Amino acid sequence: MDKIRELGIDPRQDPVWDALEGLRSSAIVTDARAYAGQQHARRERRRRFWAGLLTISPMRVATGMACLVAIVGVGLLRTPQGTTLATHVGEIRKEQLADGSNITLDTDTQVRVVFTGKTRQITLMQGQAHFDVAHDRARPFTVSFGNGMVTAIGTSFDVTSFANTKMVTLLGGRVMVEGAAKPAGDADRTILSPGQQITLDADGRLTPPRAVDLDSIRSWQQGRIDLTDLKLSDALEQVNRYSTTKIIVQEPSLSSRRVSGVFRAGDVNAVTAALCAYFDLKIVRRTPGTIIIAKAG
Repeated sequence: MDKIRELGIDPRQDPVWDALEGLRSSAIVTDARAYAGQQHARRERRRRFWAGLLTISPMRVATGMACLVAIVGVGLLRTPQGTTLATHVGEIRKEQLADGSNITLDTDTQVRVVFTGKTRQITLMQGQAHFDVAHDRARPFTVSFGNGMVTAIGTSFDVTSFANTKMVTLLGGRVMVEGAAKPAGDADRTILSPGQQITLDADGRLTPPRAVDLDSIRSWQQGRIDLTDLKLSDALEQVNRYSTTKIIVQEPSLSSRRVSGVFRAGDVNAVTAALCAYFDLKIVRRTPGTIIIAKAG
């Protein structure tokens, strides 16, 4: 019987076992076949066990990644360095923060969020963002931009931080805006009322607040660009922020001319057509990255 066991015959090979019964005692062959069946069953159990450990199904991958993202996300919110939110060119996105506040990021915008048990600190590194702040008197909500800072408890406001333009617009509630310290050492502070906008100069000083049209201010959140009474150079700066295709007007004499209009964000074709019609220009060159327009003729 031991010799038959050593052959390692598959218990499912009926013709082989039938042939062995013709050569050896039926009892011996039956016992050897039973032993082979037991060995085969043990091997199958081991195979299924290891296969279960090693097999990575799509569902397991998805579950694992979800857990990893959750762990990483919580880690980012709790680290002293905070977490960074950013949008691509042409993207406008709304995010809810851990305290229940909402932030809407304009195109090509980047902010850093750091929340602790006592503070809620946002740094607008570039671009434009709208904030709807959840009320929490014990934890002031601050937004730093360039040399300025906005402090709010529960309110709604926009902060803009472009290379040449830094300003705050209050839509509702109350905020305090601070600029760089004055020579005497006192901070430059202004309290804004709803419908007011204030600009931070290059030297960090605040200009006097001015009244603005809030419908025009809100337009970017609906994916529209409101170019109301802007210099052409400033209007192009606004339009070009929303598209990887930039409009270039090769007529320096027109840079200070005023323009007005409302366009869908990223619709460079509509803006180009309007400029060509208004200033009697034409497209002289077009590439995937630029639309160059100049005087006709």
